[in-house]
Amino acid sequence: MDFFRKDSFKTGWLIAIVIALTFTAYSFILGASFRQIDDRGCIVDNADIRSFSNIGKIFKKGFFEIDHSYYRPLVHLSFMTEYHFFGLNPLPYYLNNIFLHIANALIVFFLFRYFFKDLVIAFFVSLLFAIHPIQWESVSNVAGRSSLLCSFFYLSAFFSFCLFLDRKKIALYVLSLLLFALALLCKEIAAVLPFLVVSYIFFLADRSKKTFRELLQWALPFFIILALYFLLRQMLGITEIFRVPKGQEVFAFTTFLRSVITHLRLFLFPVDLYFLRSKELFTDFVNIEFLLTLAFFFVVGFVVFRYWRRMPNYFKFFLCWFWIELLPVSQIIGGVGPQPGYIATFEHFLYVPSIAIFASLVFLFKNIIPKTVDLKIISKSSWIVIISGLLMFFFLITIKQNIYVKDEIRMLKESIRYNPNSFQIQQNLGIIHARKGLFKDAGDYFKNSLEINPDSVVSRIALGKALCDQGLYWDGIGEYEKIQNAGPEADLLKKNLRATYEFLARRYKQDIEKDPENPKLYYSLGVVYSKTEKMPEAIEEYKRSVALDPNFKNALFNLGTGYAILGKFDDAAFWLEKAVSLKTEPKEDLDYQAFSYLSLIYEKLGQPQKSEAALKESIRPGLALPETQNGRSQEK
Repeated sequence: MDFFRKDSFKTGWLIAIVIALTFTAYSFILGASFRQIDDRGCIVDNADIRSFSNIGKIFKKGFFEIDHSYYRPLVHLSFMTEYHFFGLNPLPYYLNNIFLHIANALIVFFLFRYFFKDLVIAFFVSLLFAIHPIQWESVSNVAGRSSLLCSFFYLSAFFSFCLFLDRKKIALYVLSLLLFALALLCKEIAAVLPFLVVSYIFFLADRSKKTFRELLQWALPFFIILALYFLLRQMLGITEIFRVPKGQEVFAFTTFLRSVITHLRLFLFPVDLYFLRSKELFTDFVNIEFLLTLAFFFVVGFVVFRYWRRMPNYFKFFLCWFWIELLPVSQIIGGVGPQPGYIATFEHFLYVPSIAIFASLVFLFKNIIPKTVDLKIISKSSWIVIISGLLMFFFLITIKQNIYVKDEIRMLKESIRYNPNSFQIQQNLGIIHARKGLFKDAGDYFKNSLEINPDSVVSRIALGKALCDQGLYWDGIGEYEKIQNAGPEADLLKKNLRATYEFLARRYKQDIEKDPENPKLYYSLGVVYSKTEKMPEAIEEYKRSVALDPNFKNALFNLGTGYAILGKFDDAAFWLEKAVSLKTEPKEDLDYQAFSYLSLIYEKLGQPQKSEAALKESIRPGLALPETQNGRSQEK
């Protein structure tokens, strides 16, 4: 490959600069710990990476434990290798992310040197790709490995294909197909490579000897591999993709377009980068932001259409590259929904698309600088200062980003500052604080997350646990009992409830030993027994409570309902009658409940008149009796 050897000394120095600046910028993340989000599920708590004997297993399951959306076995394999040599020391994991990012930057360097035979263009595109802060989310989070590893194989596959078209060495073509398959096993976004290949053939490939149709045949095997990949996922059952609610597809795509405007701004002014960026879906057609987004892209589309024929082919290729890379997150064929009503607009989505933007910027400056110098608008030395200042600005922002995200709590709090309605961040801040023993703070974050997403079983269980850890056991149990269907978390919910009840039983027994004349302690112990389905034991404790305080209405009521559960309706009626005999004005909720139970119990005992009378007493003022037939109320 002659082009690698030309100007080798100069090339070597430029590569050294890219490597040195990239490593320096990201070295500030070294020493960070594993993160709560993704790292625990992928590495810390992932038993599958603990042994190479699990290699077959990781190729048959989704990326996360109960996941049917992501299939990334090679990423797990990379974690498995690191675990084998380094265990759970996070330093090598972060270090390997940096090395992968440097490797990708070097591929970009050689790719653009090959495209344009210009060291300056290759250097600045690769340098911007390497040190621009937009890449922080991919590089500075271990879970970003999926983007980095996929991009390594993806860019290598594309580069190999470009070399093959030029050199006609079949080995390069086979290598390209193999690398594409490996990229697909790292992350789903690699699926767009066949479209990038077609775009390259159309705009940049040498067609002096072959027609477009003849060249296009070489793209067909990429589509075949893609079809086989989808077939494999179908066989494994890993087929779920995020879909917006029906009827909101237009709003979802327009919301994505709005996020692209923000992303484009971040390339020039990246001062508000944060973790797990998301955007609330537009919900109506008269939203001013919705209308401005449409207007913006209408103008852009018109300009592109108007000047398309006059645009150089390389710019057309960069334009296609950018949009092709964003297809997987465009909400057209897929996307990510971090929570109901939102789409994900994560900054790591821009890892590969950024190459097209950086290339466009480099060519823009390359065309503008000579003209402004010739017209004596801006001197050459001034341009050197401007470009150096811009690169230094990006470099320092990347360093700053890595310094503050080293502290996960600080990183997430910064994200909350920009995106306070992020359920996922609120939830994970709660988990992190709980792990640190800061249960009050943890509870507050879990409450925040439940305000955003009241149906979250994980947050509800976590809030219950945080309350219990503060000594607010019955408040915690109250949160547990709000869960109607725990789904995959059912075992965890049962475990937490059982542990809480067992602790309370021990504590009430200890308190009774210290204060045996306290009826409330026996009553509380009885409640614990009833909650754990130990009704005979619960009844004995309620009796002890009533023996000490015959007017303890709650204990009398629980005795009645306890006997009813055991099918002893005579005893149930006896104790419930005692409860309702303790009349209060106005009636308490407990009175209405007691009469309701009595109505059912009298019916079981064959006493219809008493049942009817009790039913009337159970009706709250302002509510009508249910419809009756032959004097008996009918259950609906």
